[in-house]
Amino acid sequence: MLDEKIYFFRNTITIGLFLYYVVTCQMKKEIVKMSRISAVVKKAKKLPFLVFFCLSFCGWSQVRQEKTFRLAWDSSSGVKTSISEVYQIPFVKGSGINEEGIPQFQETWKVGNFSSIREYQITNEVYRVVSSSFLGELPKEHLFATLQSHVTLSQEKSNHLMSLSLQPIVKENGQFKILEAFDLAYVLENEKKSKRDASAQTEASVLSSGTWYKIAIDKSG
Repeated sequence: MLDEKIYFFRNTITIGLFLYYVVTCQMKKEIVKMSRISAVVKKAKKLPFLVFFCLSFCGWSQVRQEKTFRLAWDSSSGVKTSISEVYQIPFVKGSGINEEGIPQFQETWKVGNFSSIREYQITNEVYRVVSSSFLGELPKEHLFATLQSHVTLSQEKSNHLMSLSLQPIVKENGQFKILEAFDLAYVLENEKKSKRDASAQTEASVLSSGTWYKIAIDKSG
């Protein structure tokens, strides 16, 4: 009877030790697994920052900006020539005329740290139909049927400047129209991006529709 109790007691201890060993091993495996998961989570949290850092360093950024312009016309003052004669034509206040005597609209503004313009688009044009007499002495043979525009980029010390020049009078289907307002959308790039694209311009544009114009780049200063 005593031997049976000793045998039963030994078996109970053996089984208990075995179960303790199994549970302990399983817990160690779970701890190791959780540690690995925690490490992966920590790496995943750092991923967006690393991606942002890499993109910023490599210069893979494009920024789309928009501006609205409203043109104020003066049709009564006329334009003085170099010999003090008054040239009776309408003109946009704050702007001049080109070598052919056609009024121009010109505007220059800062574009921050971006030093390259990829493309631009003029939209939402607002025209007003005017009579031939409104144009005065303007040489009408030099007018176009569509809006003529030109954008340049220059550098003045640490400032990057974007300049827009356009001819705000058109002759369409026998009618003369003067531009009174429009929107300008353009895509800016940083310098690293523009250098890479000089050898391989393959990346899709931020703006994919509408009429786009090539850019003339003028860096000075």
